[in-house]
Amino acid sequence: MQSFEGENLTQWIKNHGRINQHISLDWLFQLTNILDTVHRSGFFHRDIKPDNIIYQPNGKLALVDFGAARQITRTYLAKVSTSGGTKTGLGSGHEITVVRTACYSPLEQINGQAVPQSDFFALGRTFVYLLTTVSLIEIKIDQKTGKLLWRDKAPHIDKSLADFIDDLMSLFPGQRPQSTQVILQRLQRLPLKSNINRIISSKTFRLFTFGVLALVLFYAYKAYNWSLSNYYFNEASRNLNNPNIARKYYELAIKYNPTDAAAYSNLALACQQLSDIKCVNDNYEKVFKLQPNSWEAHYGLGNFYDNQGEYTLAEQQYKLAVQYSNNQAMNAVSNLARIKNRQKKYSEAAVLAIEGLRRTQNPEWQAGLYKNLGWARFKQKRYKEAENYLRKSVKLDSKRIDAYCLLAQTYEAIGNLSKAKIYWEVCLRARIDLPEVQEWREEVLDRLFERN
Repeated sequence: MQSFEGENLTQWIKNHGRINQHISLDWLFQLTNILDTVHRSGFFHRDIKPDNIIYQPNGKLALVDFGAARQITRTYLAKVSTSGGTKTGLGSGHEITVVRTACYSPLEQINGQAVPQSDFFALGRTFVYLLTTVSLIEIKIDQKTGKLLWRDKAPHIDKSLADFIDDLMSLFPGQRPQSTQVILQRLQRLPLKSNINRIISSKTFRLFTFGVLALVLFYAYKAYNWSLSNYYFNEASRNLNNPNIARKYYELAIKYNPTDAAAYSNLALACQQLSDIKCVNDNYEKVFKLQPNSWEAHYGLGNFYDNQGEYTLAEQQYKLAVQYSNNQAMNAVSNLARIKNRQKKYSEAAVLAIEGLRRTQNPEWQAGLYKNLGWARFKQKRYKEAENYLRKSVKLDSKRIDAYCLLAQTYEAIGNLSKAKIYWEVCLRARIDLPEVQEWREEVLDRLFERN
């Protein structure tokens, strides 16, 4: 028999202590390859234990003491098979020479029905000792499952390696890996599984996982709130003619999405309809905190000041609306021209209106700009131009009552009283809240009463 230099693993453990995960994987590969050669040669060892494994000076392991080895023959396997010792049963039929080592030999081997998978059981038990340095007889066995309760004595190895060793030590041969090739394949995957388990069990990963979970929950909560907010915003939009209901829904939309600038802006408009000045100011203030350059909001606030007669403040907001819209908010330019007309600055009003007309193709905005240009020309006594611009205004927007009122005054100024009468009738009968229209109505009514 070939002799090997070195010390057996029982001695090695006494001198060096328990092995780590890296060494255990290396030794498992070495011993499984040795067993692969043995099993392919038609034998199995039947007495694997630390005493029968030599650690050589070159770091290689050698399996010794083949005195108990048994040849794998069809006759032998037939005897074991008819004894029921290859699957989940232990069998008790044919008598076969018993070779056993306490704590290392599986039950089927103790009962005389050893099979190649019996070597795997002993290999697993050997590594329990190498990883724990505790005598196997001192390690408790689970009375329900028959498993060795050893893991708490080897906390330095990964769960995947411990699971693999437990599989080698399964109570019945059929529950163990069925060949050395299966073992080698599993061993090749163990480092990856160990890395994954190490990552998963690390504090960093747990914190990362907690963070990801928290983010998922946060965004799910945000998505749910956004959905509710969007629902209430749409409900408010369906009730614009009822500002009380619209206000309620906009407030609910803001409750579930407090960063929705459009909801604040629209709520301010609803409050404007309800003459709730504090609500208007508060909500525009919130809009500008979220979107300081929102030209729509600046236009809305300018319109609010305009309706309040605060023309200086309105002018400031309209100019900001024009600035932040890259000169696209020509409705704000139209309103600026109107304010200049109200302030009797007709030349400035005309310049603004002409500039606005040059920049927009929007018919509604053009109608307002033509009206304000016609107004300025009327006050400058340029009646023909005034008539031309005002007629363009009503042609673009037949509901511009202020343009009808100005046409009535223009025709009256040039002595065309029949046309003036037609346009005054429209001006007097239509519902409109513009202060200049109210003033023009009062003026014409005063003249009528004076004549009578």
